Amino acid sequence: MADALAGADAAVIVTAHPELDVEQVVATAPLVVDLRGVTRKIAAPNLTRL
Repeated sequence: MADALAGADAAVIVTAHPELDVEQVVATAPLVVDLRGVTRKIAAPNLTRL
């Protein structure tokens, strides 16, 4: 997953899957848009919550 995220322009979280390592997504993707609020405990400059 890290290679795919590093090569992406953005990652959009549209559903809350317990298997998803959101910390890794935020650490790897250049931009993360969270539509479900699963990143509410994470602070990062590349993270946007809607």
